[in-house]
Amino acid sequence: MTLSTINWERVASSLRDRAKREKQIVDSNVGQSRLNAGQRASLLAIADRIADNGIIIADEVGMGKTRTAVALAKCVINNGGRVAIIAPPGLAFQWQDELWEGEVEAPLMLRSLEQYYAAWAEKESWPLKQTVVLSHNFANWRIQGNSPLWRRGILPELFALFRGRKPRYYWEIMKYGDEQREIQVHAAAKHIHEQILQDPRLQKGRRWEAIVDHLDWPTIAESNTGYMNSGPYRKPLHDVIGLGLGIFDLVIIDESHKAKGERSGLSRLLNMLCESADARRVGMTATPVELDVSQWKQSLRRIGGKDLERLDDPIEEYRSAVHRVRERPDIAENREHFKIVAKQFHKLLSPYIIRRNKKEDPTVLLYGEIAQGQRNSYRAHKEIAIEADKLERPWREALCAAEALSFTARQKDNSVAKRFRLTMGSGHGLSAIMDQVKNDSGLAQPESSEMPTTEQHLSGPKSGHEAKRLGRVDFWCKILATPHKSGDSALYAHPAITATVEHIEKKTANNEKVLVFGRFTAPMRALVSLLNARQMIRCLKEDQFWSRSKVSESETEAVIAACKQKKIAWSLDEIDAMLKLQYSKLQQQRETFRKNLIPRLSNGLQHITDQRINNLFLAFKGRTEVEWDNDAEDTPRNLVGKALFEYFQNRSQPNDHDLANAFVKILNALSDRNEGDNNNDGELDVHEACSLWPVLEDRLREEHSKRTGDFARLMYGETSQSSRRMMQLAFNRHRSYPMVLVAQSKVGREGLNLHKACRNVVLFHPEWNPGVVEQQVGRVDRYGSMWAKLLEDYGANSAAPTEALPKINIYPVIFKGTYDQYNWKVLQERWDDLRAQLHGDILPPRLLREGDESVAEELARSAPDFSPVRKYKNV
Repeated sequence: MTLSTINWERVASSLRDRAKREKQIVDSNVGQSRLNAGQRASLLAIADRIADNGIIIADEVGMGKTRTAVALAKCVINNGGRVAIIAPPGLAFQWQDELWEGEVEAPLMLRSLEQYYAAWAEKESWPLKQTVVLSHNFANWRIQGNSPLWRRGILPELFALFRGRKPRYYWEIMKYGDEQREIQVHAAAKHIHEQILQDPRLQKGRRWEAIVDHLDWPTIAESNTGYMNSGPYRKPLHDVIGLGLGIFDLVIIDESHKAKGERSGLSRLLNMLCESADARRVGMTATPVELDVSQWKQSLRRIGGKDLERLDDPIEEYRSAVHRVRERPDIAENREHFKIVAKQFHKLLSPYIIRRNKKEDPTVLLYGEIAQGQRNSYRAHKEIAIEADKLERPWREALCAAEALSFTARQKDNSVAKRFRLTMGSGHGLSAIMDQVKNDSGLAQPESSEMPTTEQHLSGPKSGHEAKRLGRVDFWCKILATPHKSGDSALYAHPAITATVEHIEKKTANNEKVLVFGRFTAPMRALVSLLNARQMIRCLKEDQFWSRSKVSESETEAVIAACKQKKIAWSLDEIDAMLKLQYSKLQQQRETFRKNLIPRLSNGLQHITDQRINNLFLAFKGRTEVEWDNDAEDTPRNLVGKALFEYFQNRSQPNDHDLANAFVKILNALSDRNEGDNNNDGELDVHEACSLWPVLEDRLREEHSKRTGDFARLMYGETSQSSRRMMQLAFNRHRSYPMVLVAQSKVGREGLNLHKACRNVVLFHPEWNPGVVEQQVGRVDRYGSMWAKLLEDYGANSAAPTEALPKINIYPVIFKGTYDQYNWKVLQERWDDLRAQLHGDILPPRLLREGDESVAEELARSAPDFSPVRKYKNV
């Protein structure tokens, strides 16, 4: 471990050199620059600031923050520094790709203690790696009363090493029961002990004291409870694990707006890391503020900002000035006051903030020219509106009952009934209502109903007034349950689900893909199942292939509901017969496609120079030869053949070159780039490829086995990383399944690139937080998007009608006249506040009155602008 200190002036010089070299590549047309003009300007802006303080790269979603951060990491490494990258676990794949293309070597994302200790069995330990990528959740490991010793053993082992001899009862207490883990823990403890003794930087502060002075033997060796989240040994254990990772000079925090609380896993991880005295932190987030302007301070604190109290007044004054000028933009005094406050706000934050806006994007600028200055209208908000008076009577009554509960039910009376006012419109909790209906009718007896009666919440005597109120609560609960007396299929008739399905089908009928975001799993599952069931029926009617041979038990209710909605009188047996017939034809096509697959891939891969891919192909070929006589559908040849057949859904006769390129993309989606490199030599040799191939087979097998349909897919918390990448790969192909991707918000809203074949976003469960919605829309609003290509084509067609101007479409699902509509109104107001803080859009288009256009432009020119592009426009 080097004892040298990073020289940030040299790093700044390297950043400027890198920007200059990239510009020369562009000017000479020799080769391809990795950085566009905006990213090069960002490097220069970072160079001007990095010697003084940490930075927040707050570019809008989809503008290439990761590539800028990788270029910074490369310059730090070239100047002798070490880099830690902290990212959400779902973004490991994207980071590995960007690091590889940016020529930055890094091991697989560190996700767990198992990975941490396994590295000590290798010749190279963590401190010898120039770059370490860690999951946001790395510090969230669970230690319980029965957890094995190795999960906490490093702390007592270090205690023993510092003592210079084994403490009393050491051999009786420190029994691991796992020889491999014991070797790993001993190796880690020995290395950390040696480094602390050799490196003066590690001998200062709380880390040294925590190990030597504040630990009690034998309690630290015997007590698991002491290592739980609130236990006295949890923090010392974190500190020791951090010591084992070595000292970092640059810490890059992706999605740095997340989990800002001091007790959050991300905050604990940041506190765990060892940073050099001159270390810098760089946060990456499109939304450093989401709900409140006070979050500016939280974001700056995360990157090590100091004296932040001085920002309190300017931040609040700016927020207040924005509201004043919005209320009365016609008053010159309001506008002048805003200009003064905005200038002060910009001066205080500009040393820390770099933000490139979409208004600088060439595609958005082109849109503004075509739309005669209405640049921001490239995103169109169009409600999927559900009008209560047009619903069938049971659903109309249930909707009214849900609203009524908000006035009659109190949290202490019936918390579930109270909650349905908020969630009935989204379909959340309907399964609980159905369970209650079954229970009341004697159809089922669940162990505990999620929708208990009022009497279950309150006991004892009640006043006459209170008894009447509670009676009203029970009355509305019964009305709420009315639509569900038809059974489990009621969820498929929920107005929000049916309206969303009908809207999506209008889009997909025109070969448009749709990305749907939701929060609650049950209605999301129902939406996916109903979309697939209806598409299956459509395929059978039109004599098109559907990749199933029968209706599975889990699909039955959705298929019955789809037939009813489509007014088709097919029985399940008739559907199964039709599916079986068409599936046999599909299998024949697949077999034809798979014929000569190995020699065709071998021929097509001749142009591939990546030895990793070639060795994996040899492993696949070897497995195919072993199981050549096996007719099962999940043999290696059939699994790969099915994946490739789906890839070329609308091109059944790809040439060998295209086939090989598809094979490469599938392998890259199934595995991380350096996965399987067991000897850490940077290459996947033939032996390692043969060991890795069965793992890839299992992932393909899992990907195909869990589907109930391909038209619509669900991505949620339990979806494996490899399946998420396969979905992403498939969704980014035009005119191929899935046409609809329904993603749980926490899983799909950050980092995923879903823009190459989609420009439609449905907000199935609209959020309160505009930062979350901005991230959701950002999945399709990115560089190189389908919308950008459509706009380019439109601009080249002088005869194209104005109404056909392509836009990114955002569709919130809203019950008109209910709490949903209020929620959407509040979200839009908060979204406006967010854009005023980050985009400089002081008067949003929806608030503009006739004649306000010039005032809006005047305010926009005076708004804080943290973009580096204007200053470095010639870079």
